[in-house]
Amino acid sequence: MRIANIFMCTSVLVLALAVGPASNARGDTSKTIYLDELDLNFVTVGWGAPHAKLSVDGNPISIGGVKYERGVGVHADSDFMIGLDGEAEEFTARIGVDDEAGSKGSVTFQIVVDDELVFTSSELHGGDEAVEVKVDLHGAKKLLLRVQAAGDPPPQRPGRFQAPRQS
Repeated sequence: MRIANIFMCTSVLVLALAVGPASNARGDTSKTIYLDELDLNFVTVGWGAPHAKLSVDGNPISIGGVKYERGVGVHADSDFMIGLDGEAEEFTARIGVDDEAGSKGSVTFQIVVDDELVFTSSELHGGDEAVEVKVDLHGAKKLLLRVQAAGDPPPQRPGRFQAPRQS
């Protein structure tokens, strides 16, 4: 099965998780799950509340001038723990600062798989293009998506996990 979604914060992360086994027309036995379909009660945020398919301020998700229809909007600092139970194949995402932050937002993204840090972004700022991320999840039991403030004072730290992808 795949989990795909947009994770927004004054930063944005778009992601897809592939999980099996459900066969589709291509004979592919994976399914895509979007973050905005998951229970957002398990997301901790530094300010406001997480929003499915919208920014923290309730606006459409946009990173580097590109609009995204799916995702979860959060504000740094935030953590989103997802139980995988060894069923996921991979996580793909686009990450960045939501355009609503203007040029003031700055955050970093981290991805932790089974308590091991597997990805840390460079410092991302408002106006930057989304950055693509791909993480192997074969056999993984849990996934932690983290957005951390990098330098700007609140409330200029909206992050997004954007642009769902299948593989």
